[in-house]
Amino acid sequence: MAGAHRSDPGEFGRGEPADRPGSHRQQADVATRTAILDAASALFVERGYLATTIEDIAVAARVEAGTVYSIVGGKPQLLEAVVERFSDPRLGRAVDEYSELVDPPAIVRDAVRTNRFATEAFADFYDLIHRTVHVDEAVASGAEAAEQRLRRSLHLVALRLGELGVLRVGVPEAVDTFAYFLGHLSWRRLVVDFGWSYDDAEAWLAERIAEAVLSRGGAHR
Repeated sequence: MAGAHRSDPGEFGRGEPADRPGSHRQQADVATRTAILDAASALFVERGYLATTIEDIAVAARVEAGTVYSIVGGKPQLLEAVVERFSDPRLGRAVDEYSELVDPPAIVRDAVRTNRFATEAFADFYDLIHRTVHVDEAVASGAEAAEQRLRRSLHLVALRLGELGVLRVGVPEAVDTFAYFLGHLSWRRLVVDFGWSYDDAEAWLAERIAEAVLSRGGAHR
């Protein structure tokens, strides 16, 4: 009809995203996975990996046992997923981010500090890993995965120090040195057995690593 008003298809609700039912399902799955991993992490520490069952985890997460299997998997997959969670994302700096750092001692301190955050936050879980690593294949596999993840991150640090020409050892030896000083047992020895604060342990470890891997000129830049 002449003169009749035609509604612009975009007139109402312009700029509002359309409903996407799939996105709600994905959010629900993420929330369920988080609840399951929270429960698994707490129970593994409290009861031990061997004594914890899928049913225990399901009850704590308020889901069915079948949901645990479908969302994450069995106990080995749960342990692997929990191990991935305690790898602090700051340990995985991108290569280009490290390429912007030019002060060798500061690079070492940064690596020690970021390692400290993960170690401090998940100290109980690290203890669980080391208590049971020799009695269960899944735990041993989880410990190895955590070690390799740490070494990959430390390799980025060593590469950058090598690019700056300040290493007194080769890159592989530098990675070994970092890994030796920054392993969970080193932190535990200083903080738990000797009663040091994490701040004091962090400063001491950074100094020892710098002495071991940096050339004289690199350590005093």
